[in-house]
Amino acid sequence: VDTACCARTFFPWAYKTGVVVFEPFGGLGAGLEMVLRQGVRVSRYMYADVSPTARSVIEYRPAALQQRYPHLLEATAVQDALAGPQDVYQYTEDVIFSMMKPNEQWLLVAGWECQDLSAAGSGEGLEGRRSSSYYKLVDMLGWLQAAAREAGNPAVG
Repeated sequence: VDTACCARTFFPWAYKTGVVVFEPFGGLGAGLEMVLRQGVRVSRYMYADVSPTARSVIEYRPAALQQRYPHLLEATAVQDALAGPQDVYQYTEDVIFSMMKPNEQWLLVAGWECQDLSAAGSGEGLEGRRSSSYYKLVDMLGWLQAAAREAGNPAVG
């Protein structure tokens, strides 16, 4: 995993052509709204969350964001948002590679499950049943970086 925050070309590329926002552990889609609030066009949105409640919200939330940011979020960008696996443990290197298209700039936005890290939680830390999903997130990030390099992504560091 490349631990650099981002390649120096990321922001110029993002503002020029837009980004694919991938939001595993997507919750209510705050990552999508964050990107739009920064004035970055979203060319494609990919979402995953095991919670049926969160997924029911994300079925409607992009439409509200499209009304607020019509120049940054087109309907085609969110039409397949829920098409991928909703459980992050179903993502493999092959699945990640199949999602990548040439010349796309990806932004991974994730807030993994943190209940085991909380003082009110189990106290098991990253080894806890929920918070250990952090390690899957690191795997996914590494696969995305490798897939982007293979796809010829111009903004990979």
